[in-house]
Amino acid sequence: MEAPARGVYRLVLAFMPLALLANGCALRGTPTSIQDPPAFMDGVAQKFVSGVWQGTSVSDCLGMTPCRGLKHITFTMLPITAGSLSGFYRCEQITGACDIFDDRGVITSVSVESRLLSVHVELRDDQSCVFRSAAAPVEMEGRFLCKQRAIVVDRGVWRAARSF
Repeated sequence: MEAPARGVYRLVLAFMPLALLANGCALRGTPTSIQDPPAFMDGVAQKFVSGVWQGTSVSDCLGMTPCRGLKHITFTMLPITAGSLSGFYRCEQITGACDIFDDRGVITSVSVESRLLSVHVELRDDQSCVFRSAAAPVEMEGRFLCKQRAIVVDRGVWRAARSF
């Protein structure tokens, strides 16, 4: 025979989801401001991320890149037209190799949608990289992925802080 306290406990747990639905607690969800953050206006996004950002990237263990290879990276993002950014990318070797052909690149596009920053970089050796992060005014961190044609050649994490 089961102890009465256990039986009551099981009964309460069985009916708790119904009680929450009756109160509307389970239907409320997150506030709209958190659930659907407003997209930045073009001019605001441009001022928000333009400038010089310096930091590091660390490669995952993938392909021919060194495991946990560390590199100094710099993004120089400049406004070119209303609502559009372009600029330059630079890589300096620490423990991860920045080959002579991929130590510099051109930022071909910068976009901010629902606070997700995407920086697209084209390198001289036919590599293209995408750096993604939650957009922030002072420091950002996120993931990156580099491809040469259709082959993933590097991926990992990056972090940068505004220096100018």
